[in-house]
Amino acid sequence: MSKKTNKVSENFLNKVPVVSGRHSFTVDNSGIVTFHVKHEGFFDKVAQKLFGRPQVTDVSLEEKGSYVFLLIDGKRTVYDIMQLTDEKFGDGGGVISYMQMLGRAEFIEI
Repeated sequence: MSKKTNKVSENFLNKVPVVSGRHSFTVDNSGIVTFHVKHEGFFDKVAQKLFGRPQVTDVSLEEKGSYVFLLIDGKRTVYDIMQLTDEKFGDGGGVISYMQMLGRAEFIEI
């Protein structure tokens, strides 16, 4: 089973992530990325009326997550981003987790 896991990891490292464009985002002066997630579905509208749920939720990434996201340009591979993150923070670890989380939240496409 470990051979299969290594193959999946190698394939993932060669992927080129892109920003999905599904959610808008802003970058503040210190480089922190904040996504603005709109709640537009039927159940979202009901929750907004009944429970006062906001129409837009802001999701801010911390420094390392923002750095990783801003490196996504549609040209760099996950491996390239890991290397650049390692150079800046001394720890390339966590990049795969960031990528997977950003993908599940539909902020990026991998």
